[in-house]
Amino acid sequence: MKKTTLHWMNGGLIGLAVCFVLYGFYICAFFIVSAIRSDVGSLVLYPAFFTGHAYSILSGFMSDTTPFCPNIEPVCTYWTAQSGCVQQVMQPTSSCRSAVEISLFFARTLGLFTVYYLIGAILGAAIQFVKSKKKK
Repeated sequence: MKKTTLHWMNGGLIGLAVCFVLYGFYICAFFIVSAIRSDVGSLVLYPAFFTGHAYSILSGFMSDTTPFCPNIEPVCTYWTAQSGCVQQVMQPTSSCRSAVEISLFFARTLGLFTVYYLIGAILGAAIQFVKSKKKK
């Protein structure tokens, strides 16, 4: 019995492994070293944005929570000495904002892993197609 190799699945798993290794690299080495060495500057973020990992790692800073959380908490934006708070704006509660930011982090991370899996699966299918053409 001939054993068939699913190159697309192997490619997808390799894509997931590459994504996971890059996550470990950016979290453990890349950002920590850039935080210690201040002379590196903002150039250290370019590779992380190029590979897509910075979008999910820094998603808390890029999350717009207004579609998910109602503006119910008043925050004072202008104070005076005589009358105290003069102008207030409504904003979402901090617990709702943090829950939405965590959910968006996991959703973006899952999306990133899916994209890396699909890229690996497409490359694996292309390799399988080329190998099947060579056998004929």
